[in-house]
Amino acid sequence: MKRLVITLLALASFTIAESQTEANWNQKISSSLVDLTLNGESVPFLIVLKEQANLPDARKLDTKDEKATYVFQTLRDFAKTSQASLIEDLKAQHLDHKSFFIVNVIETKGNWNVIKQIAQR
Repeated sequence: MKRLVITLLALASFTIAESQTEANWNQKISSSLVDLTLNGESVPFLIVLKEQANLPDARKLDTKDEKATYVFQTLRDFAKTSQASLIEDLKAQHLDHKSFFIVNVIETKGNWNVIKQIAQR
């Protein structure tokens, strides 16, 4: 239950926003996530990437199966491409992670230094 609450808090307000300047990195992090890491503890959190797949072409397809296949493949491929460099950084730091593609999100666990480093990307 604690993990779910932490994850939901992080999901609500930890967004990678590449258009933001480096000076605004701290605005990407939930204040509740900051509070949870004040003691140096590692906590699970979600990284919600600003870029999300665009799916308007699905409407042009005829059958439900064609639409489902198109949406699935587009979401999966978009997440794989857009998450690649971040996943490489997580691997380099030996951090476990889980990639999601319905919403372009990565779940990981880290302390304040990890969170700060990701937000400064």
